[in-house]
Amino acid sequence: MILNEGLEKFLESVKPQKISYGTNPETDNGEFFNQTGSIGTFFKYDGLYYAVTLTDGSHLSYVINELPSGGNVYEIEFGVSKSYLLHAVDYSIDSEANKTKNAIKAFSFILFIIKEIISHIDNVDYALFSGFGDKHKKLYPVMVSSRLLRTEIEKHIKFIFIGIIYDYIVFKRNN
Repeated sequence: MILNEGLEKFLESVKPQKISYGTNPETDNGEFFNQTGSIGTFFKYDGLYYAVTLTDGSHLSYVINELPSGGNVYEIEFGVSKSYLLHAVDYSIDSEANKTKNAIKAFSFILFIIKEIISHIDNVDYALFSGFGDKHKKLYPVMVSSRLLRTEIEKHIKFIFIGIIYDYIVFKRNN
């Protein structure tokens, strides 16, 4: 029974779930910001604020040189805060707020926001997740080893997993 509950929560977390987002403190105006090469937005869930950004990855030449073909590269980042902050860089990945009991559900919203930002930018060929901090460097490879997660990203976000390059989890647009 507990195993089934865990599987059900995981299945729930890998399917993007719609949530209101925006740049205002209520996070409901549906807008995106552009802060120093990062395009993103905020959402609120379970009393916490989340920032999700896609940052131009053109500075990552050592990763780009290893990609199978050229294209526009963006790095996906997200963080959490106990209060609304204007700048995405002020949101933390390893904060105490990130230990919410609903972190799995929050990930489904993060996937939805990633999809929305990619649609907004419209020219994302590669999406990279980086493993900032020891927790994420260990967690991301385990997550992408899940065929279910890769299938959901391919189905809903239209990107396929192509591998891990220099600690970056790399997805390519599936045309």
